[in-house]
Amino acid sequence: MAETCQTTARLKFNKSPPKQQLSRTQPYIKNDPMTMIAAWTAMEERIDEENGCLWVMPGTHKLGLLPHGAVKNVEEHEPWTEETEGVDTSKQIPVVMEKGDILLFSELLIHSSGKNRSTNRWRRSYVCHYIREDSFVTHREDLRVKYPLY
Repeated sequence: MAETCQTTARLKFNKSPPKQQLSRTQPYIKNDPMTMIAAWTAMEERIDEENGCLWVMPGTHKLGLLPHGAVKNVEEHEPWTEETEGVDTSKQIPVVMEKGDILLFSELLIHSSGKNRSTNRWRRSYVCHYIREDSFVTHREDLRVKYPLY
C-alpha cells in the first residue's frame, strides 16, 4: 500500500438553467491498480433534483467494473456519453448537497446527473480525482502528470 496519494484530474462543471449541456458520468480514467477516488464539491447554495444533482447507486462499487454502452435516454443525457449496462436504475438515490459539501466516492460507484430543470439556478461543482501514488493512468497521457498533495 502506498503512503500517499496524488491528484490526477480536476474538473469544473457548470450547468446553467435551463438549457446547459447534460453530463451523465465522466468516462473512466483508467488506472492500474484501480485506486481512484472522486471528491465532488458543491459550489451552489443548494444542489438538488431540480438543478441536476448527482444520483448514486449505493454499494455498486463492490460489483467491479461493469460493461458500458451507448446512453439510452438522450432527452436526459448527452448522446456521446456512455452508461453502465445491466443495472436497475430505479435503485438510484439523489445526493442533495449544500455549498461546500463534499461527496467522496470510488471510481466504480455507478453515478449520474441529469438536466438542470430550474429556470434560475445553476449547478456548479468542482471535482478532483485522486489515485494512489503507485497507481498509473493507462490511457490518457494528459492525465499522467501527478500532483503531490503536500
